[in-house]
Amino acid sequence: MPHKGKAVIAKVKELCPEFEFRQMMIDPPVPFNAKQFAKRKERFYADADIALSISAHEGNSYFLLDALAMGVQVVGTDVGLVPQIPRTLCKKMQWEKAFQSPEYVAEALRRAWRHRPDPDDVRAWYNATSGRLTYAAKMTGVADDLIRKACWREGEVGGGGG
Repeated sequence: MPHKGKAVIAKVKELCPEFEFRQMMIDPPVPFNAKQFAKRKERFYADADIALSISAHEGNSYFLLDALAMGVQVVGTDVGLVPQIPRTLCKKMQWEKAFQSPEYVAEALRRAWRHRPDPDDVRAWYNATSGRLTYAAKMTGVADDLIRKACWREGEVGGGGG
């Protein structure tokens, strides 16, 4: 089974002629110019209503993060970042069903279209949860947890003092 849903999306396109599908393909300019690249991405997301992601596994998807930052609703499989996004901003699909049933994906798209969130709400959630300060605080918490666990284990084994 493929890990990305390109074959599924091709079938969903046929089932959903009311939607226009565009694949995210923004090649960096050569020679690389960060401002031009950012402008291309910004135009892509400004024209989008829904970001569709079908994957069997995903890390921290920059595609979805960029979409959320631009106020675009997400329809995605329940892997990677998607489970963390509130249901009011994201239509979540079971990845197994998404790969087996283009009809399931088509219905998720139609539900998402009927219940679109306000783009400002999408951006506000992104800014509240994905900002640098939030990230720094989360990483500090992770480091503190690791230190506490290491100290506990050290004390448990009989080391660590005295």
